[in-house]
Amino acid sequence: MRRGLRIWLLPIGDVVLTLGAYLLAFLIRLRGFPEYNWSGFLQVAPLIVVTTLLLLVVYNQYRELHRPFLEVAAGSVLTAIGTTLIAGVGAYLDVEARSFPRSILLLGGIMQAVFLPTWRVWFVRQTKREYFRRPAVIVTMSPERWAPFPKYIRVQQRVTPELFWAQEAHFRGYLVVMDSDLPGSERERLMEWAATTQNDLYLIPTLHDLMVHGSRFSKLGDRPVIAVRPLVVPIEYRWLKRLFDLVVAGCLVVLFSPAFVLVPLAIMLESGRPVLYRQTRVGEGGRLFELYKFRSMVVDAERETGPVVAVPGDARVTRVGRVLRLTRLDELPQLFNVLKGDMSLVGPRPERPELVEQIAEEQPNFRLRELVRPGLTGLAQVMGRYLTSPDDKLRYDLAYIASYSPWMDVRILLWTVQVMLFPQEWVDSPPEWVQQLDWQATIR
Repeated sequence: MRRGLRIWLLPIGDVVLTLGAYLLAFLIRLRGFPEYNWSGFLQVAPLIVVTTLLLLVVYNQYRELHRPFLEVAAGSVLTAIGTTLIAGVGAYLDVEARSFPRSILLLGGIMQAVFLPTWRVWFVRQTKREYFRRPAVIVTMSPERWAPFPKYIRVQQRVTPELFWAQEAHFRGYLVVMDSDLPGSERERLMEWAATTQNDLYLIPTLHDLMVHGSRFSKLGDRPVIAVRPLVVPIEYRWLKRLFDLVVAGCLVVLFSPAFVLVPLAIMLESGRPVLYRQTRVGEGGRLFELYKFRSMVVDAERETGPVVAVPGDARVTRVGRVLRLTRLDELPQLFNVLKGDMSLVGPRPERPELVEQIAEEQPNFRLRELVRPGLTGLAQVMGRYLTSPDDKLRYDLAYIASYSPWMDVRILLWTVQVMLFPQEWVDSPPEWVQQLDWQATIR
């Protein structure tokens, strides 16, 4: 499918399905199209179409297609609600449109909220197959060090800049990926090439790229400059993020209150006390705090081995512990860490002090994660689950900090819910939205 056709097909489908939802509402409610009611609908139909398209634009439903189903559904539902409200006001103000039944307006809006996300999920799957059918080439200074890419990406070659430019015409139409180790002159040359040839170009970001990504264009006198955004949560968002943490964490504690009774009972019946596991972690500003979890291993599991990461089939994990880990219920006590202010709902996952010291020796930028509160979940956990490289997970954490917004927290929580409800084998078959979002640093 050609790109131009693909761009127009999505909004055309939105219009057809929106009008189809109201036509179906007529058939269900009135078993036909009575002239008196139909004429009222025709007066409102242009407003319904225009409002739907505008709201889809407002909710980024055309720019960011490859997102979790829950987020697509949320945008579609908000679009349907907004369209229904505005169409209702329009029908009331237009005397000729008052014959449009409110029951049809409500039923049509409900079906629109069902049709739009269904259509979009199907559309994204079809275009994704075509998009990733193209081969990819990685331009890097060290072709030999690259690990295999996920199976759905057809990486055919790993080449140095010299080899790329020697075969530049051959690589047109490829997905071209710039490694973070390329010198600035080569990166600039590749960006200029992508701009002039309209070829898709992706970059594996450096810290510089991540900080510039969240910055704004400005000027000093008459000279254009970029005001680099500090790697912190903007001050205007801090109170909102904390309020969001308190409200959502408090609601979750109430919602899961039965689990706070049943889980400790199950642990005590199988392996006795203690039911809670406390572990020192590194928080915001390098401050140490105690992280709480329901105990999922035998008592004193690390007495002989010392701090060791659990692996699949670990004999130290109890039967109850396996269920807790599978359902993530062992993480529930961390809601109290959130309420205390040690953690946030979303942020980089907190690590042990000894692990932080070890990683920071190899990656000095690792301590930049400590500029924000650690989180129950984060961008690295949702998008990096099948990419276990510490470098990539650090990039995700820094990308989250550099481009933070309240809406990003909501999105990450929605992604987390999807991962928990629909677990998959991420290594061989990550979800559709992950396959696309992993490539979002696109430059056209």
